Amino acid sequence: MAASALPPLISSDGHLEVRPERWSPRMPAKYRDRAPKTIKLEDGGDALVVEGQPPYPAPFLDLRAGRTNETWQPFGATVDDTAGVGPPEQRLKEQDLDGLHAEVLFPNMQVGPRLWRAMTDDDLYRATVRAYNDWIGEEYCPVSRDRLASSRGRTSTMRSRSCTTARGSASRASISACSRAARRTRRPRTTRSGRRPST
Repeated sequence: MAASALPPLISSDGHLEVRPERWSPRMPAKYRDRAPKTIKLEDGGDALVVEGQPPYPAPFLDLRAGRTNETWQPFGATVDDTAGVGPPEQRLKEQDLDGLHAEVLFPNMQVGPRLWRAMTDDDLYRATVRAYNDWIGEEYCPVSRDRLASSRGRTSTMRSRSCTTARGSASRASISACSRAARRTRRPRTTRSGRRPST
């Protein structure tokens, strides 16, 4: 990790913005054609489509990371060219830039579990949540289990198989300690990588 004048910081409320196509292939075959998906809007921006719901434009406030005032605009927002949304190796480099030792990562709450819960088919909903949890726990976080920790799911109907479980990952006690330390440390208002700091 690059040297920093700040003490080691741990973010207990990071958010991972990713298109569902990153994890939806993990859904059972019978549900894949009904999985959340990304479409392009007329203005060139991304929108998420969840079964039974109108397209939900990518939340432009959440996708400001890495953009200057001159290059950011509240329309035509796309996910893939935003800081923090790439592979885990990119996230680790951005942690170094921001002086972060580790992050506890949550899905985007606007176009994540909150929107998924609008599905009327509970089996489809559960398959969606499980696919995301398995992806982040088995593919994303294992790249650096000491620095990338997933929340234990954001629904009341499922338990997550994430990298905070007992499968050789960070323990609940260590994550709790991380959360307490993060609350005691005031984060800078801006970060070098351009990602919005946790509040």
